Amino acid sequence: MKVIEKPSPNQSERLLGSVTNVIVLHTTEGNAKSALSWLTNPESKVSAHYLVARDGTIYKLVPTTRKAWHAGKSRLGVCNQVNNISIGIEIESYEGARDYPDKQLEALAWLIWQIMKNNPTPISTITAHKDISIAGKQDPVDFPYLRFWKMFAKVVCREEGIK
Repeated sequence: MKVIEKPSPNQSERLLGSVTNVIVLHTTEGNAKSALSWLTNPESKVSAHYLVARDGTIYKLVPTTRKAWHAGKSRLGVCNQVNNISIGIEIESYEGARDYPDKQLEALAWLIWQIMKNNPTPISTITAHKDISIAGKQDPVDFPYLRFWKMFAKVVCREEGIK
């Protein structure tokens, strides 16, 4: 898969002792170009670790060892600072483009598999922004979870040589 580095200044150190074991899925609510512009603009004060475009291109914005500013006011279990324990992935999607092409879902599945294989701590949770947001965020909008998990299984089998 194609991964393009597009560093965002909107990042910081994770809290000492933080265990990164969560992936949070978001949608951009705009095209990839405008999302990249916003996520890499210092004035926006927001970012994500990755953005997956509709054409399957993956943009890496923040190293997973650092904290991206994607979850905002959020809670997961007893954690009130989800940015400290998570990897944020933006998925290009917006009104009129909510069909999530197979190329995009395949790239997202591949990316999540790579994170799961290479993260020093096992990933225990993959969640939607809407499920952790205290501020009432509703993304990802209309995400096809069943299609995604079928694609994820295909990608893992292909990557691991399982028939």
